[in-house]
Amino acid sequence: MRRSGVQAQDLRVVEPELSNPSAILRRERAIVVNLEHIKAIITANEVLVPNPKDPFMVSFVRDLEFKLSDFGVLVVRQDLKMGAGKIASQCAHAATGMYSELMQSQRALLRQWELCGQPKIVVTCKNQQEMNKLKEAAENIGLPTFVVADAGRTQVSAGSKTVLAIGPGSKASVDSITRKLRLL
Repeated sequence: MRRSGVQAQDLRVVEPELSNPSAILRRERAIVVNLEHIKAIITANEVLVPNPKDPFMVSFVRDLEFKLSDFGVLVVRQDLKMGAGKIASQCAHAATGMYSELMQSQRALLRQWELCGQPKIVVTCKNQQEMNKLKEAAENIGLPTFVVADAGRTQVSAGSKTVLAIGPGSKASVDSITRKLRLL
């Protein structure tokens, strides 16, 4: 068995379209998986596969890495009533601002996020107060954050906090902060 580099997760949730009945066995320190062409041992820290160079396994592992990847969330304030173009611009500022900060402080996390295509979603919050609470909650569990303060040249006042970037982080971590927010 060789390390695949995939973080440990429940494969039944990630790949529900497998046609044959799954054989997933829980053991004291691992889960043994036998799913059609997929054989793996999953521990708390890694996924081991018997033949990581098999074309089917390479494809599966690449797809699995994407599905399990870290992602970020951009939180847009609703009360500012920004137009679509302004929101797009502010989200771009948030994403590039987070990227720049990660370059300085957390290169390993940035590299992992880059390898997965830097996935992100955009959601909304009601106002500055809710944004502040989200930022504090994210930072309390170790997620990186970045807040965009607008220059005030167009639709909003100078210094207005328009978008909060949260993450990248694991789906579980990010969801624990943002799951109740509506998609934009």
